[in-house]
Amino acid sequence: MNRSLARSNIYRMLSRLFHYPDKKFRSFLRDGQWQKELWESLNILDEKYFAGCFEDLTSNCSAEKMASPQEMAIEHERLFSDSLSTIDNGSGYMQDILSVLPEKMRSSVRSVGDFGKKGEAAENSVSGRTKVKTRCHVQKVKPNIQKAEFNVKKFEVMAVLAELESKAVCGEKIRLEEVQLDFLSKFIVPSVSIFCEEVIENSTLDFYRTIGFLAREFVKFEENYLGIPEEKDTS
Repeated sequence: MNRSLARSNIYRMLSRLFHYPDKKFRSFLRDGQWQKELWESLNILDEKYFAGCFEDLTSNCSAEKMASPQEMAIEHERLFSDSLSTIDNGSGYMQDILSVLPEKMRSSVRSVGDFGKKGEAAENSVSGRTKVKTRCHVQKVKPNIQKAEFNVKKFEVMAVLAELESKAVCGEKIRLEEVQLDFLSKFIVPSVSIFCEEVIENSTLDFYRTIGFLAREFVKFEENYLGIPEEKDTS
């Protein structure tokens, strides 16, 4: 596995871990295979940097510490929006990405917008309400805490772009690196840190706090890895 594919795997895993805790999701957590795959990918990038995040996450997913399905569902409801949303392939940033990709790569990126199919929504329906959670935002549960919004489907866009890069060569690879840098700096970095901080601060379950922490630290790593320039202090 190369570093680009490792990054792709981590982005997909982060998106998956914010999913509503339905039966399928709980089965996914219990299986444990995701932990092996996640650590393999994190280890390729930087074992020391991610060791603490991963240890905390796996500890909070143990049978002894894991909250009940009811507790997880209630907490997910409290923290995140219950609106089903998809990434619109006609939206500005999706069109920007598609415009710079070779035609043979565009279908892979367009597929990210297919999340809202009826079958998927029905599969995650609880008591007649759709529980597919892609557009997450933390509710304002404490005074002076602003509501933060972040669409976790953006992680899946980055996953696709990184996977395409892992298979590309020469100029095509360089162009995909530029597209990832642009997408990360415009559509993930400005909002994800606030989103993660409020999840960490406001969640009553260690599981969601550690996912927020891992997401925050991974995006910090990505900023350095892809080379997002630091903003200069003009004060």
